[in-house]
Amino acid sequence: MALLKIWRTVRQRGPLGACKKLLTVAPAYLRGIKCWRVGRCQCCERLTIFLGQHNNSAELRSCLHCSANERYELLAAEIRKRYGDRLSEMDVLELDPHSPLRKVLSRAQSYTRSFYEEGCPTISRDGAVCEDITALNFGKNSFDLIVSSEVLEHVACLERALSESARVLRPGIKIRSLVVQILE
Repeated sequence: MALLKIWRTVRQRGPLGACKKLLTVAPAYLRGIKCWRVGRCQCCERLTIFLGQHNNSAELRSCLHCSANERYELLAAEIRKRYGDRLSEMDVLELDPHSPLRKVLSRAQSYTRSFYEEGCPTISRDGAVCEDITALNFGKNSFDLIVSSEVLEHVACLERALSESARVLRPGIKIRSLVVQILE
């Protein structure tokens, strides 16, 4: 969302450094704001404003601090509800290196962020590992929880991806892999 990019620019450059750009670009974006709410974000746990453009859909509103939308907030709440303090004893794999769930999941004993991009480096500058969900390099029984949102709908061989997920999950785990899928 363009408004979030402006907000991040202000946070990165500071108010004075971004002021000139903001004054020329912001009015057009502010006219597009259709819905907003104030509340505590379930992902970054900060008091924030959730802004959205184009319609009144709660799904399209995003936290100004971490960009979490309603889907990620619901996922964060579910992770806290299901795992609570046990998360600190778990090994977690998340299939999104830029997820707003990072603050929640970083409380795990080990937290691995993963992404996939053809021809990418093995490890990105921020520590996320490049892994193909259909051919994971992790050992068998490596994780207690796999978190995925907006990933599997892009995988050509879904059966292979789910098989690899089952392989790296520890035995005895029924369905500890929270997979949120929105098929469009």
